[in-house]
Amino acid sequence: MFHGPPPGARFQYAKVTPPKNIADVPRYLGELLGGFFTRMGYIFKLVWKTGPWILFAMLFFAVFQGVMPVVGSKISEAVLNELQSQFGLFDGGFAGFFGSTVFFLLVFMFTYNILTSIVNTLKNTVTRIAGELVVRTVKLEIMNKARELDLCSFDLPAFYEKLENANREAGMRPIHILSATFNVISAAISVTSFIVVLATLSPWAPLIMLAAAIPGAIVNYIYRHRNFRYMRIHSKERREMNYY
Repeated sequence: MFHGPPPGARFQYAKVTPPKNIADVPRYLGELLGGFFTRMGYIFKLVWKTGPWILFAMLFFAVFQGVMPVVGSKISEAVLNELQSQFGLFDGGFAGFFGSTVFFLLVFMFTYNILTSIVNTLKNTVTRIAGELVVRTVKLEIMNKARELDLCSFDLPAFYEKLENANREAGMRPIHILSATFNVISAAISVTSFIVVLATLSPWAPLIMLAAAIPGAIVNYIYRHRNFRYMRIHSKERREMNYY
């Protein structure tokens, strides 16, 4: 007997009906956000089951990469200001340079660049390892679910489509989604920090920066959403093509 979809295919793509009028907007937003957070919660649960350290590591990298751009900009500002203040006044030779404030600021800047490079390398390594671990967890769940089913279940096109989607996407896809989510958190931290810094110079600077980022964000969302719909809707046709 058929006991339900395999792991990773629990939340099938279902297009939310657009609002018919203004009064229907709360219903539309509720279904849209509800489906999003439900799927996101399932992904977090799946990754937590694989290893809680994955979420903590990705959270650390998100906060680090969100804060460090602002730190780097402040270091560059300090170096440029110090060079400008010392321009034409420095005459102490190399010995005087190695003991100057500019030298220590440059060492600090190089240390910052090296530390950023190391953390980025660690992030890529952890992401690859986490992806392999999640793939293993999902594959085991799919195999355990397949053992509970009768062979006739594999002749059902709807079930086989779910199984194919789970087998193809549910391995690396959770890590990709989590990585994108934490990248959004990192970007939000950076943007908030830069807005605070720019607001001290001009109140219009943050508004101009946000206005310039909105068109790109909308275009990126639209085409990613279309790509997701294409992969979901045409899985049956893609399988038929592979058969031929």
